[in-house]
Amino acid sequence: PSLSLSETEPFARGGMRASFKAHELDDTGARTPSVLKLFHADVTALAGAAPLTDAREYFQEAMCSSVGESYSQEFNRDCARAGGVARGVAVSFVPCSVVELVDRPGRVFATLEPLLEGSFLKLNDNDGHADEDAASSSETAQAFTYYTYVRSNQLLMVCDIQGVGGAFTDPQVHSFDGEGFGAGNNGAEGFNRFLRSFAYNALCEALNLPKPHQESDEEMARRLQEHEVQTAKEDNAWTTHRYQSELQNFMRETVRLS
Repeated sequence: PSLSLSETEPFARGGMRASFKAHELDDTGARTPSVLKLFHADVTALAGAAPLTDAREYFQEAMCSSVGESYSQEFNRDCARAGGVARGVAVSFVPCSVVELVDRPGRVFATLEPLLEGSFLKLNDNDGHADEDAASSSETAQAFTYYTYVRSNQLLMVCDIQGVGGAFTDPQVHSFDGEGFGAGNNGAEGFNRFLRSFAYNALCEALNLPKPHQESDEEMARRLQEHEVQTAKEDNAWTTHRYQSELQNFMRETVRLS
């Protein structure tokens, strides 16, 4: 496969990365509208400068999308079962690959994903803010973020929900210990910032999610012990071991693009 940049200047800049419109070309010549994302420090690598970001950082960004999609499938199933205000609610995350741009000097990495067409909205961020103007969409995003926090036994939180309709891109994951998931992982402080501004809504109620409360040290210790026992019985729980294992597998799947 090969890559054709549609524009030499980014069409969007986030807090950490710049986004370029591109087309991925397969062996048959078919063109897929795509978005190429590089950390700001690596943008000049497109013009031949040396890349500055460790490739692992790109894989950790892509893992956030993988975790987000994993939870979105559980969320969608629970919404379908719940009915009521949850009926018809569904979210998804676009697939995200890590690519190596082999025709650039040095080892230049980036993430590549399908381009989302339509009105792009940022519904919440990784700092506890939500878009109050996009009422129903924002409520879904807030409920989903809170859902990931509850379903992970308060060990993870998928936030920075943004995209077109119910198709999202570029999420951030906070983990309780701040480990993994790239530079945007704000750890327990990320949890706290979200929870301080979070308003429990009708979708949360339909999904039978418990209302948030400040737990004691004893409650936290008991919860973590219960989680350790439970995840020992489950293959699909997002444990630190699973994260590291899947990250290593992911790093062996780099797509080389010319």
